[in-house]
Amino acid sequence: MPSVTITNERTDLWQQNDGILSIPLETSFLIKRGYLFNDQTCQGLLNYQSSQETYDSRKTTGDNSASSAKVQEQPSQYPTYTVTSGPSVVDVMPDDSGTLAGYEVAYTGTVTFRDSGNQDVTGYRFFRQIGEQGATLEITLQCAPGNLPDLQTWHDLLSGTRVSGFDAGAMG
Repeated sequence: MPSVTITNERTDLWQQNDGILSIPLETSFLIKRGYLFNDQTCQGLLNYQSSQETYDSRKTTGDNSASSAKVQEQPSQYPTYTVTSGPSVVDVMPDDSGTLAGYEVAYTGTVTFRDSGNQDVTGYRFFRQIGEQGATLEITLQCAPGNLPDLQTWHDLLSGTRVSGFDAGAMG
């Protein structure tokens, strides 16, 4: 498994705030982080995982089709989830040898928060599987309706998320 470091280079937009997570984690194979917009209007979730299961799945499902399918799946903490745009390829996140391409969607839904129950949200979601390295990376932005930033701001957040420790290569 690669030794991965993920850094936020867009602190002008959002800050790491793991207080929004039930259990923040940071191990060699799992990274779960929370982020909060500086103006408190949106929060983000970053989830990196490296597993033998993902590595083995590369034989039957390529990164391209797996990433496209996963970004559209309803997350477990969302009683309702509707993709409103996408999936579309986005290729702006820096890695060791260029950029890490993945799929993004815009969505609306209802999310279950541990402290305040169900709330309507709108947001963006990014997903990429890197089968050769047994890894997945997911970033979700969720905002109260009416507070979703434009797509360029979302891309600025992605391009400011630096992934060091591997080269994702092209989606196959």
